[in-house]
Amino acid sequence: MEKLECSAFRLESMIDYVRAKMGGIVDVVVSNVGPEATRLGYGLGAKVCTWNDMPEAEALTRLTTPLSTWIFTPWIIPPQEFIRYGVPDERIFRYHALYPMAYLPEIEVEQNIMGRLGIHDFYDVIVFSESETRASYLIGKQDIVVEAVKVLAEEMPEAIFLARPRYSAEELRRNFYDQPNVHIFSEPIDMQSLVAKADLLIGGGATLNIEAAYYGTPVIACRPITCRYEQFLLDRWLAVKAHTVDEVVSLAYELLGKRNDDKARQVFDKMKYPLDEIIKIIEE
Repeated sequence: MEKLECSAFRLESMIDYVRAKMGGIVDVVVSNVGPEATRLGYGLGAKVCTWNDMPEAEALTRLTTPLSTWIFTPWIIPPQEFIRYGVPDERIFRYHALYPMAYLPEIEVEQNIMGRLGIHDFYDVIVFSESETRASYLIGKQDIVVEAVKVLAEEMPEAIFLARPRYSAEELRRNFYDQPNVHIFSEPIDMQSLVAKADLLIGGGATLNIEAAYYGTPVIACRPITCRYEQFLLDRWLAVKAHTVDEVVSLAYELLGKRNDDKARQVFDKMKYPLDEIIKIIEE
């Protein structure tokens, strides 16, 4: 009920904004599988362009795909994932890149980010991220990341564990109140630079796994489900899957510091995000 009420509130707020700032007229709505934005655009008779690289999030895909004019998705996603919800094949634009390639090649990594954070070179740096446990496709599934980090932080006092909370910094900190080598950022942090210079990512999923793999940082993938873009990383040994706390701990010892820089370049340098083509589709 709470998620439904929040969705209704967001949609009402968007309608009020469009009415007040845009006179109720919208030509194009661009959405990253956002049900409210998609519903708004469809209701206003606008073109709705939806990015979707994870149709495995079935609830979001079912809500947004039938109302979308165009679907933009990586080539590894079969068109049938969207055709079955009513979008014709000619309205599905598949590009030969993972979605973060839209911005990763343009990012300038801060080479001294660890020094600026006061982390000395002799420390092993392990970044971790929670799974999206409040997302509809993961409700009721276990997130093993936090439990594994609690074990590793105890066993590796010489390592530094860093995280930006997905939800509440205070809630995440409660898990590590007696472990001084675990640091939770409350303020925004340059996560691309952080994972680029880290020795390991224990990833609960989403974009951060791809970003770390792009920079050659070893990744332990812990999300309870495996979507296609994650499977792409697993098949190329840019990430390794863990299903239990014990597996995460064992893999952390095995992968720590074993970078994949050459392999990452072989995989990602072949990708080109077709921004000009996508802009042309949106503008037409």
